Amino acid sequence: MSNTATGKVVHETEAHRQHVRIKLPGRVRLADREGRLQEFDLIDISAGGMAINTGSQSLDARRTYRAELVLRYDTFTYTVNVCFQPQSSQNGRTGCVFQDIGPRESDALRAIVSSFLAGD
Repeated sequence: MSNTATGKVVHETEAHRQHVRIKLPGRVRLADREGRLQEFDLIDISAGGMAINTGSQSLDARRTYRAELVLRYDTFTYTVNVCFQPQSSQNGRTGCVFQDIGPRESDALRAIVSSFLAGD
């Protein structure tokens, strides 16, 4: 390595997101352990996960949930079946990572996010 190199190495200390997060109107519907339907407002979404408003309710971070993600975009509503695991929760905002998303669901989420960002 040359001693004349003056480039700086920057070490990032904060976590970098792998996917762009967007605010998109939607709801998340899931059944609790007793089979009761729960619905939460979607705060934001990316191809890798979502944040939902759980209010004072808590979701078990050790559990993987099956849910319907209902997205409302312009004049249509699109429903995607997803599995997710809660990762963090603060002030009613619960961050979740998608688990076991199939190629069709992943492609659909990417297309919706891309279209939204493009203004389509």
